[in-house]
Amino acid sequence: MSTHNGPEDPIPSPAEVIALVAEVLNEKNLSAIEGIAADDYVELDPFPG
Repeated sequence: MSTHNGPEDPIPSPAEVIALVAEVLNEKNLSAIEGIAADDYVELDPFPG
């Protein structure tokens, strides 16, 4: 089941996420991270140890 419902849908399709990750990792295009990561993401898990 696809979660992508058009150009205005804020949830990218799995294929779009894979393409962005491949661009970041393979082509070393760090500016593409903006298409993957949310600006307001907050990590709530504590550091191990």
